Amino acid sequence: MEALEFLSSVRKEGLSYSTINTATSAFSTIFNISEYTFGSHPLVTRFFKGLYEVGKPEPKYKYIWNANTLLEYLKAVEPLERITSKKLTLKLVMLLLLLY
Repeated sequence: MEALEFLSSVRKEGLSYSTINTATSAFSTIFNISEYTFGSHPLVTRFFKGLYEVGKPEPKYKYIWNANTLLEYLKAVEPLERITSKKLTLKLVMLLLLLY
């Protein structure tokens, strides 16, 4: 199928899975292959399964730090009556940032 070759070439150019899926939707409104729409044809669904396996999505964040480390440190900055106003302000700012 020429349309699959087109989708494959678009993928080789580096466009995303979502972009290729949008193009498939556009093809589906135009082409019918026997009793299938373009997007539901077995060859097209097989193409998308392979496409997904080759380019599995990456997690949004590569590293997540442990907030407990910061909380343990902030807990150790006591007693509040004896710390400077600068340290108290920084402690408050860090706590507020954790809430954000």
